[in-house]
Amino acid sequence: MLMAKLLCCCAEGLLAYTDEWQRQFCPLPTPSLLAAEDGLLAVIDVSERLLWMNELLVPVDSGAECLLLWHGRPLVLSGDTDCLTMLDPCTGSPMFLTPAGVYPQDMCLLPGDRLAVCGGGSGTVLILQLPELTLLQTFSLPGCVQRAAWHNGRLYALCTVENDALCTLLCRIHPSSGRYEALCTLPGLPGALHADRLLWIAAGDSVYQLRRADARPVRLCGGLGLVRHICASGHRVILSDPALDGVYLLESRTPPQQLLTGGVGQALFTS
Repeated sequence: MLMAKLLCCCAEGLLAYTDEWQRQFCPLPTPSLLAAEDGLLAVIDVSERLLWMNELLVPVDSGAECLLLWHGRPLVLSGDTDCLTMLDPCTGSPMFLTPAGVYPQDMCLLPGDRLAVCGGGSGTVLILQLPELTLLQTFSLPGCVQRAAWHNGRLYALCTVENDALCTLLCRIHPSSGRYEALCTLPGLPGALHADRLLWIAAGDSVYQLRRADARPVRLCGGLGLVRHICASGHRVILSDPALDGVYLLESRTPPQQLLTGGVGQALFTS
């Protein structure tokens, strides 16, 4: 049994899981991306270019890749327009927007009301001040920067680089000093990066865990497609794998258990 409520976007709509899957109200026909904050839920239908939150139903840029909530304000990152937009939570109109690289795909919140945005093909990580989205710092990393997560006072990023074949480079960024470290390469393309008590990494068909800052990530499981989203609640980890079209539950010392299939988008735990 899952202690926290699990929500998932899929072909059937918005579903919730405790002991079984149950449909939740959502006006979007094909929800794809989720964000939750203090009981507030925001959902994007990428194909319909719509965002729904509370009574709000508004258009967003095409090609939405990542959705976050900051103090109830939706942040939408578009890979089609190379733009980050903060929306007014009451009207849905853009409050602030800024260029965000070349096909950006991910972002994460940092302490001090800051935001890190992966600049994709620009090979950069942008540090922005919220809410105005003012540029504070730019870090140049190798290859195409695709995923980011804040963990234990450091910013981690996954980049696609070429080393005989395309692979994933794990980098650690030190914002205070303005430098970065290339930690290790992992086979396959970057999939997902998530931080809670530990750092979770998906690359190629595998999921890894970084247990110590000075260690190499430990491979937990393989045989997956390419996990796009990871969300952890205690010792339970949810993997959203659009490549295999499945949502998987990963627990200690057990193979991933498939919970759902069919048009899978993003799944996450909520309180």
